[in-house]
Amino acid sequence: TAVREYRGSDGRVPVTGTEWEFEEALQAAQHKGTPDLLVYRNMKPASFDTGDRHLREQQLQQFAALEVFWERHFLNQGMFIGAYTSFSSDAEFASALENHLRKLVQKRINSLALTQGAKVASTWARTPFRGLEAYEFEHAPIFFGQDEAQAKAMLQLTASAEARSPFLLVLGASGSGKSSLVKAGIVPKLFLPRRVSGAAFLRRVVFRPSDALDGDDLFDALARRLTTQVSEHEGLSELIAYGQSAASLATHLRNATAAPAYPIEAALGQLTAQARQSGRMLEYETAKLILVIDQLEELFTNERIPIGERRLFIQLLNGFLRSGLVWVVATMRKDFWHRADETPELVHLSEGNGRLELLLPGPAQLSQMIRRPAEAAGVSFEVHRTTNVPLNEVISEEVAREPGALPLLSYLLDQLYRNDVLDAHGTTLNYATYEGLRRLQGAI
Repeated sequence: TAVREYRGSDGRVPVTGTEWEFEEALQAAQHKGTPDLLVYRNMKPASFDTGDRHLREQQLQQFAALEVFWERHFLNQGMFIGAYTSFSSDAEFASALENHLRKLVQKRINSLALTQGAKVASTWARTPFRGLEAYEFEHAPIFFGQDEAQAKAMLQLTASAEARSPFLLVLGASGSGKSSLVKAGIVPKLFLPRRVSGAAFLRRVVFRPSDALDGDDLFDALARRLTTQVSEHEGLSELIAYGQSAASLATHLRNATAAPAYPIEAALGQLTAQARQSGRMLEYETAKLILVIDQLEELFTNERIPIGERRLFIQLLNGFLRSGLVWVVATMRKDFWHRADETPELVHLSEGNGRLELLLPGPAQLSQMIRRPAEAAGVSFEVHRTTNVPLNEVISEEVAREPGALPLLSYLLDQLYRNDVLDAHGTTLNYATYEGLRRLQGAI
């Protein structure tokens, strides 16, 4: 150009912008140690135009150029030259990228700590373990170990939204962490500004079918939950205008299941101007409400809910979804999924991207669930004097042998923290306390 001559790292010309940017960064990394480079290659079969011969030839030339570039930097005659990550789906790529970025950030933090000769400050001031309680929205900073499930959930949910049915049902065994994944994983990600193009999630509501009190039906309970302002962003009290009540909202929900979202549209409309003024929303974005239906199996296990009311409630959810203003994320125990046949509309909503099965965590996930919350609170695990094995690894191995032991694990870690940190004012979780609690099974 008029400013400079662009050449490849081996002096070749011409060179594409992509090649030049990569090779410039690679040379800097080799000589200066920065920047970090992450390279990914999509292994899904490439498609070529079968109707336009000239376009097909261009595409083949582009593919051949990519192969030459790849051989130059990554793989030549079966020999690996540089490191890269391959993927075959969007979920694989999203998960790998987020995991790699987390590791790079942690490496920078550790490097700063070594340079400064000081311990990295904790980022979580309260107990980092939840005991027998589920993780809630505010616990997102200490919710670890489900990166892949979160990435997959976000992709499926946004795909469902593009198909005009923003619904996701998270199925899993009892104790698999379904509620925690939704409330501390998926919902906080949706609330991040610009995370979903064109959408601004301003409010959230968590509802359980068992929230219905004596004399209530599902619609009374949902109306009460919708209009109860739990916090600044949880609840939509704006649904109740002057002279109205939760009971009148319940009547509307009960009688207008096909098109129930008008009051929600009006309430979100009130919030939009304020959100745009504060920068929470951009002009092209639309305000949304997230409705979490936790433990959906209670629809089928609660004998007080007749089948007609159950079906009407699912129709209401479908009406919310069709409006595009309400996104619904639900959790359900997998062993009750067969009961969904009683509500065909729920089965239909859950088809394709509408259902995510949450598997029990593997060793790597368990390790993150144990170690990362402790790190966030500035707490470490004792290393055994004889075996040189950290306590967190021993606990991880024990949990891996106990399917469905996540609640037990969370309770054990909470007890360790209370004993060694809150009571003893230490910063290390110790083997002696672990043995004193009689390990995983004994602690409960």
